[in-house]
Formats: sequence, structure tokens, C-alpha cells
Amino acid sequence: MMRFNRLLPAALFSALVGLVGCSFAADDAYSAGPAQTALGEVAASRATVRVHYPVGARALSLTAEHGPVSAQNVGDDTWEFTFDDVASTLSVKPVLDSVPARGPNYTARAGQTVDIYPHFFDQKGSVSTRWRNFKSNVHPQPFGRGRPIEVYLPPSYKENTTARFPVIYMMDSQIVFGNSILGTALMGDMKVDEQLDAAAEAGTIAEAIVVGILSPVSLNLSDPMEARNLELTPTKAADPTGSVKKSGDGPKFLSMLVDELKPLVDSELRTKPGRETTFIGGASLGGLMSVYAGVTRGDIFGGIVAMSSSAFWDNRIAARMIREAKTGPKQTLRAYADIGGGEVYPDTEIKDMMIVTNKDLFQAYADAGYVEGTNLMTQVTPVIEPGKEHNGKYWAMRVPTAFAFVVGAGR
Repeated sequence: MMRFNRLLPAALFSALVGLVGCSFAADDAYSAGPAQTALGEVAASRATVRVHYPVGARALSLTAEHGPVSAQNVGDDTWEFTFDDVASTLSVKPVLDSVPARGPNYTARAGQTVDIYPHFFDQKGSVSTRWRNFKSNVHPQPFGRGRPIEVYLPPSYKENTTARFPVIYMMDSQIVFGNSILGTALMGDMKVDEQLDAAAEAGTIAEAIVVGILSPVSLNLSDPMEARNLELTPTKAADPTGSVKKSGDGPKFLSMLVDELKPLVDSELRTKPGRETTFIGGASLGGLMSVYAGVTRGDIFGGIVAMSSSAFWDNRIAARMIREAKTGPKQTLRAYADIGGGEVYPDTEIKDMMIVTNKDLFQAYADAGYVEGTNLMTQVTPVIEPGKEHNGKYWAMRVPTAFAFVVGAGR
């Protein structure tokens, strides 16, 4: 096993370089393109690993079942290791002093450069109310009220200050992190923070920031979800279930998210703000709004997670919009959508409404050119405890699969 240390101070480091005969520029910034052959082509058997981490006065090493290895200090807390004669792939792991990076090994492929942002100590992320009184000009609340915005920061965020992260915007934050006693009592707990912590350790989902938008509580005590239902419906329409009395502020809500909240998040947090690393997700009406956002603002949201969507809304408008828009710059890059096999209503006339309309939603994506397993994942989960599936308890079970598909794996 080859282990190579970048040691400080510089004198000790230079001495080590002399002993092992590797090429380093310990204190000078270094910039290099891909490894070149005499013919100017990328060396197909060379793998380069760039480790980004604020090392300070500690020793950084890289373990790999390969040798020899050379390295460069390329500046900005970045250490570059180059491996020659790599047959296909190389398994590596950074070590800080004697502490290995958390999670499984990283993989470097011959002919490629891989940038890794490890962390060594923190196992859990953090959830906090980042903005306690967020106010919108395009979607103001009654009487000038604001709303809290909760944020989950992944385990690497505080420790590795060189790292930037994808962002997942989620509606109904009351059930996303389980911080609301009333919210979880009514709709369960999706346990998103706990599941992303576990995924970071396992390397199954890329670490990401989650921005949870709390739904407003209506002043109408006879319908406490009135304000929430109003802003999470993209059109004004009659609700066949009879539960939504006011509707149609979805476009304003989406403008608030894209034009006001996202710029604030990107300015204050270390995000990757591009389309490919910005996602939106939700369940029920939140799932409906995710689909709507993916159709109308696919230039912003590269992926959507739509769980148990209210796909019946406005005569299946979500499916109709997907078919009309088709793939392209106005459509999201990839989509996850599901429905619980037991999500039925007691009224026999609309008993299977959720399942039937969501299956139509799945087909609409296929009709628009999405390919199952490539940029589309859909599923109807088995019936578990019939009549109790439209709930955060069951959405939590599907979070790892959904996020791994849309956000991507961590290794």
C-alpha cells in the first residue's frame, strides 16, 4: 500500500522530497492541465487525484493500492497526487495525521482527474432555522408576516471549508426534518437530515444542503392548511377531494423561491448554484409543485423529487404540461416520482384517484422522452398498512432511493 505524506513545515517537507525523489512545489502555486504524452494526448494510464481540505499544520496522506505516486501543492488548500500505469480504476482514501477520511474509498479512473473534498471528524450535519422571518415581495404573507426557513448543512460543511454543495429545496419543512410537533402529528416525519447523515457515512448520496420552506399556518382555524394549499397549487381549480378551498398561488410561490430565496441561499452559503446541482422536492401538493417547477423552471432545477403527488389536480394538469413541454431547456434534467400502493380514498368514485393519476404522470414523462433508469425513476410502492400511506413515515422510506437517483451517489 502506498502512502504519501504532505508534511509541514516546509523544511521537513523538502527533506522528505529529497529522500523519496518525488516532484513537489510545496509553497508555490501550481497549475497544470491533463497529463500529456509526446503526441499531445491525455495519458490514458495516468490518474490524478486532487484532495481539497484546509490541512493547516497537520499531515495529509493518500493511501492507494498502487505506486509510484507524485504530488504537487497546487495552492488554495489543494494537494494533487498523480498515479502512473493505472490499468483501469484506483481506490484511494485521504488520511489526516492518522485519521482516515469518513466514508468508503474514492475511485479514480485511468485517464481522468478526480477532485475530492473529504471530511475526517464530523459524522452528523446540523439543522437550524437560518432565516427566522423571511419576507417576500412577490408572494407576501398577510399582515406583512414572514416565515421561517430551515437549513440542513451536511457533515462536511463546517469542517471542510473548501467544499461547496448541491442544494435541495423542499416544501412543507414541518415534516422534512420533524421539528414541528403539530406537523409530524398530522403528516409524519420524512427524517431527511437523519437519512442524509447516514448516506454521507455510506457514500450512497452526495452530501447536499437542504433548504426547508415552512408552509404557512392559516388564520382560518376551521381550515389551518388553507394558506399552505393556496400556495402549493399551480392553478385555480376545484378539488375533487373537497379539501382545498382556495388555490392558484403556485406561480407566486415559485417566483419567491427562484427570484428571492435562492439568491439569498447562494449568497450566504457555500452552494453549487448551477442547474445541474439545484433540486426541488416535496410530497402531496409539494410533489405537484415539484413537477410544476421542473416543467416551468427546468432552467433552474436540474432534478425533482415528487412523492405521492397530487397529480389529479386540475384535470391532471401536471401530466398535460409535461407532455406539452417535452424534454429540453424548459424541462428538468431528471425526475423521480412515486405513489404508495395504498393511497386510496374511502369514496368509491375516487378511491384509486391518486394511483391512477400518478401512473398517468409517470407515462407523461415517458411520452415526453424521459427514459426509465436514465433520467427518470418511477415506482408504485407495495401496499403497507392500507389507508395510511399518504404520510411522512412512508415518504421517509423512499427518501434514500429518490435522493440517490436525483442528487447522485457520494462516491
